[in-house]
Amino acid sequence: MGPKPELATARYKANLCTMGTFNHNEMRQIGGVTRFLNVTNLGVDCARLSKMFPFVYDDHSIRNGKSTHFIFPPKASDFTVTTNTSIAQRLEWFNKEESTGQALTDKLPGLNEIEVDNTISNQEECRKDGTIKVATFNAGRGTFWLEAANLLREADLVILNEMDIGMARSGQQHTTRHLAHMLGMNYAWGLEFVELTGGDAEEQQRTNGQDNFYGLHGNALLSRCKILDPVIFRDKVGMYFADNKNWVNAGGFEKRLGGRMGLYARIKIDGETVAVGSTHKLRENAEDIVRFIGPSKAISAGDQDAQFCNRTGLTVGKPSQNTWPASCTGFGRARGDNVCSNLKPQEIEKVSKPCLKAFGLGAELSDHAVIQVTLQL
Repeated sequence: MGPKPELATARYKANLCTMGTFNHNEMRQIGGVTRFLNVTNLGVDCARLSKMFPFVYDDHSIRNGKSTHFIFPPKASDFTVTTNTSIAQRLEWFNKEESTGQALTDKLPGLNEIEVDNTISNQEECRKDGTIKVATFNAGRGTFWLEAANLLREADLVILNEMDIGMARSGQQHTTRHLAHMLGMNYAWGLEFVELTGGDAEEQQRTNGQDNFYGLHGNALLSRCKILDPVIFRDKVGMYFADNKNWVNAGGFEKRLGGRMGLYARIKIDGETVAVGSTHKLRENAEDIVRFIGPSKAISAGDQDAQFCNRTGLTVGKPSQNTWPASCTGFGRARGDNVCSNLKPQEIEKVSKPCLKAFGLGAELSDHAVIQVTLQL
């Protein structure tokens, strides 16, 4: 038997693989590579492994022994977070009483500021000959953004949930920004939670007490054209800041400031303004969202119940598959994700398992399926 994950960090640091820290830090090595190989023994044979994969190195390149290909410009790793707090501050907040959660949330720096980068794609508006292809994906922290790009590259609009910035469980990466550069798309990212722990029980065990650099978790929109007028609609923090175990705090392992939220914006397609949104288990704010959409054409999607879409004046197409908990072997037992719009679908939605298959192996990227649909303007 190989060592337990929490004991393997030192071994990987020492000499297991030269993978670099840009994309494959200890967490990714332990959780990602072994997950990709579907093995339980963490004693990976790196000489054999290096012949199979062109690993990402610290200089933002991949190499295959004969050539080097640079996949990112330096600005892909150059960003300033909207909500910057220290490890000491987050520890202090963690120890506060449950009753202080909303007051602390209201005082968070940059709580409803939105990070937008419209420099990645130079299109002012999307020209799609009367259609737009939409993909929505709860990417499960965004850890496997590099692999997920293969499932999302055909979309004109990508709507994302659960995208980390500076969390140990996802390699301290800005998962949205890296994915956006990989796809050549502009992005908007909004804060859902400031995480005061390392995550759920499995994530805390896997990261073995590592601190979160920024501790941010949120939702995002990616577009091939310019993203305009972004805004956040937010629920109260509620039980997400509770100390006792409940149904929303991972059995007491998570404690968070912020609140479930929807990130909305506008894009222009073939000269028309379209309201777009990423929602994640939002319960309130339906009336405010209706006012934001106004008479516009609109697309809203995410890990969100269909009833909420109806409350915002949007309809949901007939579901073709469940989406949660999805894996490489099935689509799960529930419909956990929806694309809602006042546009007509051109064809039936396509639902894909969150699985990248290559080299005869399968990597599970999340526990949610990917939904893709082409809509008529």
